[in-house]
Amino acid sequence: SKTKIYRGAGLGLTICKNLVELMGGKIWLESTLGEGTTFYFTLSHEYQPIIPDKQKAKKEIKKPRWDNIKLLIAEDEPMNFQLLKKIFEPTNAQIIWAKNGKEAVDYMEKETDSSNMLLLLDIKMPEMNGIDALKIIRRKHKKIPAIAITAYAHETDKSEILSNDFDDYIAKPLKADYLLEVIKKYI
Repeated sequence: SKTKIYRGAGLGLTICKNLVELMGGKIWLESTLGEGTTFYFTLSHEYQPIIPDKQKAKKEIKKPRWDNIKLLIAEDEPMNFQLLKKIFEPTNAQIIWAKNGKEAVDYMEKETDSSNMLLLLDIKMPEMNGIDALKIIRRKHKKIPAIAITAYAHETDKSEILSNDFDDYIAKPLKADYLLEVIKKYI
């Protein structure tokens, strides 16, 4: 169900593996059916930090200015919202946080002018998922751009989401520059 809360997208072990290997270590597990799994890792004592390429570090990405734009972000995870807020702060857009699909619908029911708005809706949220929320919002605000931001990253998930009246789709984990580029298309 897209409204039940099952935290995580299964990326944790992959992230741990990559971090351990970057630090010169190894990671493995031992698992016994019915008892559980134990993860182990080693780190090299001689770890040398990776020093970023100076040319890349100097390259500063110019953030767009969206002074008259409202971004309604429907995201139930506070840390995910904080990340999005941090990404959008330099744009000067007004950021509105809805903690679930129902809050997004309630906010949009009161909104009289959505011409300067864009919706960023998580798909899996408690109370009301992003797909159901958008269906209700579209009754009143037919042309408002809506982008799904979701951990559902399979091609079939993307097709389902886009067939439910979303204008675009961004899979988590987010890349800030890509997110801003996608949003620019709709502002």
